Amino acid sequence: MELLPVEQDPFNAETPLAALDAAVTPNDLFYVRNHFAVPSAQEALWRLQVAGDTRQELSLDDLKRFPFEEVAVTLECAGNGRELMDPTPEGTPWRWGAVATARFGGTPLSDLLTSVGVPGDGVEVVATGADSGEVDGSIEQYSFSVPLDIAMSDGAIVAWRMNGDPLPPDHGFPLRLVVGGSYGMASVKWLTSLAITAKPFAGHFVGRYRYEDDSAGRSGPVGPILVRSLMARPAEGDRVSGEVELTGSAWSGLGAIVSVEVSTDGGDSWAEAELQEAESRYAATIWTFRWSAPGPGSYELVCRATDAAGNTQPALSTWNSLGYGNNHYHSVSVEVTD
Repeated sequence: MELLPVEQDPFNAETPLAALDAAVTPNDLFYVRNHFAVPSAQEALWRLQVAGDTRQELSLDDLKRFPFEEVAVTLECAGNGRELMDPTPEGTPWRWGAVATARFGGTPLSDLLTSVGVPGDGVEVVATGADSGEVDGSIEQYSFSVPLDIAMSDGAIVAWRMNGDPLPPDHGFPLRLVVGGSYGMASVKWLTSLAITAKPFAGHFVGRYRYEDDSAGRSGPVGPILVRSLMARPAEGDRVSGEVELTGSAWSGLGAIVSVEVSTDGGDSWAEAELQEAESRYAATIWTFRWSAPGPGSYELVCRATDAAGNTQPALSTWNSLGYGNNHYHSVSVEVTD
């Protein structure tokens, strides 16, 4: 298996769905989302500015003196599924694979913020990366904001490790923010600064990640990751026989996955899949379902997930002009040979 490129400049690529049948995605198969070119970085020279009641400049050696934590987190691009909307909105042409799970290791963000003092009037944390480029005729550095309560949660980490190794360049080497439960734009790569602010941040990218002209009436900032499941195996067009194991992945930023249902007749009837235990409340749940086809022919296999907050995937996509939050059922067509 290898990554599936969707853009070359900047480089963006999907995780192959077959890699989503395991709790953790290997680094070389973890989807890549870049807004600009990957900045050059030297670990020994890297510095992180952290501002609250006081200010600190920290090297990576300084960060490594804080308590170390490792958290399994599923990251998903807010535009995952954009290419499946009708009509297709402009933007990076993601189909299904802008999602993956890794164990990220580093310093809890709450520890860093506490070390500089959290102002009583603080509402957000603004994270800025080293990547920049031209947007609408001006040079923009990538920045995004995280509500203070989410920044202080156990799912927010300033990471320098990914699945036990240093962060790869495409994933933020030498330092990135990881925010569990939030779409990937909040997990700023090549992290250079964190600042607690007393009012909402009005940066370019915060203004870009919004629901606009949404067919379900959603408006405002794109929020937590919506409940979703994908089928890793079998794949679209596979020829299968005998007893077939269906397997895949399900996740939500709104609550733990409590159910994945599978249909083998295009959605006319449903049965419960078996769920594995997720590695953390921010990580995807692996599901499996054993199926014996009633006979040869073509079958449409469908999966849908429900989370602890009572959210279930919709049958059809919800359209909006920027192509965000598309979490409709995933289906694959297979041919049973005997």
